[in-house]
Amino acid sequence: MASPDSLLAVLWLRGLLSPFGHGTWTAVMAAGWWRWNRRSAERGCYAACMAATLYAAAAIGLHFLWDAVAGTGSLGLLLQLVIGACGLWLLRRLIRQGTGEEIRALLRVNPDLAQAAASAESDALAELRCAGCGTVSPRGAGYCARCGQALRAGDNKG
Repeated sequence: MASPDSLLAVLWLRGLLSPFGHGTWTAVMAAGWWRWNRRSAERGCYAACMAATLYAAAAIGLHFLWDAVAGTGSLGLLLQLVIGACGLWLLRRLIRQGTGEEIRALLRVNPDLAQAAASAESDALAELRCAGCGTVSPRGAGYCARCGQALRAGDNKG
């Protein structure tokens, strides 16, 4: 029969390791679902379903491995950290891909910003001033945080 101390130790450990688990796997699944929705219109259902299936398999596989090594002592704890790091690496990769897609989309709909980025005008990219409310936004912003208006490189007239 397990003691209350061992139960508390397990709960404490699970609480400590929780950022490496369900939240990460859910985010990976959400990225797969998002990419499936976007790619189904662009490339057809087969490619989209394959991408979503791969992300789902990755999340399920990480969860399976996590549960398989749980409760196996110090080695299990080390393996859970490795599995958690793999999940965070995958999530970071997906976030970087999404950020790249967002930047490319912003540059496609904002020719002034694309031209400034192509010619490396550091002044135009250093900060952007909103034409609507005058709020200065940091480099890389696509929309004004105050009023939500799209920012353009030509609006940077201080």
